[in-house]
Amino acid sequence: QSGVPVATTAVGVTHEPFCRKSARGGLLCDDPGLGKTITVLSLILRTFGLGTEPKEESQSSEIDNDAIFDAYWNDHLTSFARQPAILKLISRLMKSDKESYYFEPPVESWLDEAPDYYDVIENPISMHDIRIRCDKTDCSDFNSFVADVRLCLTNAIAYNTPDNVVHIAAKRLVKKFDELVCEFKQDHVNQAVKSLANISKRCGPTRLVGMLEAKKRKELIDPLLPSASTLLVVPNFLFQHWEDQILLYIDFQYCTETTQNKFIYHHTSRKRKCGRLSKYASSD
Repeated sequence: QSGVPVATTAVGVTHEPFCRKSARGGLLCDDPGLGKTITVLSLILRTFGLGTEPKEESQSSEIDNDAIFDAYWNDHLTSFARQPAILKLISRLMKSDKESYYFEPPVESWLDEAPDYYDVIENPISMHDIRIRCDKTDCSDFNSFVADVRLCLTNAIAYNTPDNVVHIAAKRLVKKFDELVCEFKQDHVNQAVKSLANISKRCGPTRLVGMLEAKKRKELIDPLLPSASTLLVVPNFLFQHWEDQILLYIDFQYCTETTQNKFIYHHTSRKRKCGRLSKYASSD
């Protein structure tokens, strides 16, 4: 046990209780008469006033979805899966705008509209060129593909004036492409998460498996809040028994010396069904 000590006084003794490292629950399923009530009451008193440790904010705990995507894309997908995925992404981009056809063929310098294009643009590229590159490679470098598409569109923005229809269409497509890339990466991260068991079984403790397991732990722990309460879940017919036992065996004057809060909380719907409430209890 470790944590930040908090000085309290009980029965004339000053001591320093600590936060608990964890808050695990459990089931008591013994036969009647074997001490379940005493065990639980002892647990309540032993942990009274203690809380679970607050979560520490840490940059290192952040799980980067881009890193998960890169590991899944490069290490666990083959070119037979990557190439169709990228070509489909290109197709979605081109179909998203009725004026995307401007960017499909290479720019011809002999056209009257762009006689000095290759003098102004240092690295010309078209969507046609990008498709050919995808066909000739294993598409493992996704960032290079993204850079090529953006270059194709930013070239059009740089060469054409702001009021030109090609310039305007290129700016629309840049925004749409960024959205599609984010969606594309998230879809593949979700696929990796769903495939965690198979990947772990097939490949063992790889970098991707470690990141996916860390992501699962983080998603489980993040919504949890530190608590100093002990939650008892009991059958309806034992509810009154537990309240009677708590009132009989626990010295509430000892407990209330260190806190002004009520000691027993009932769910509101239970309050109406369970009869009396002690002065140490309230509904919640």
